[in-house]
Amino acid sequence: MLQELAASSGTAAWAIGSMLFFLAVFVAIVVWVALKRPEEMAKRARMPLDQDSGIRSQDSGIGNRDSGPPNPES
Repeated sequence: MLQELAASSGTAAWAIGSMLFFLAVFVAIVVWVALKRPEEMAKRARMPLDQDSGIRSQDSGIGNRDSGPPNPES
């Protein structure tokens, strides 16, 4: 019964299509990386992983709840 449902619903076409889409994207990324200049890849390798620019939020007062005047109600 499940085989008949799978055969009549056309899910095999979706599975093949999604695999071909994945393969095309994978090949495109491999080609893109292979054609990049080593200098460009070295520049990307040195990029920071976070947005920290060396200034802490508590030093600049941005995003720090304790940076303002004391709140007597808290």
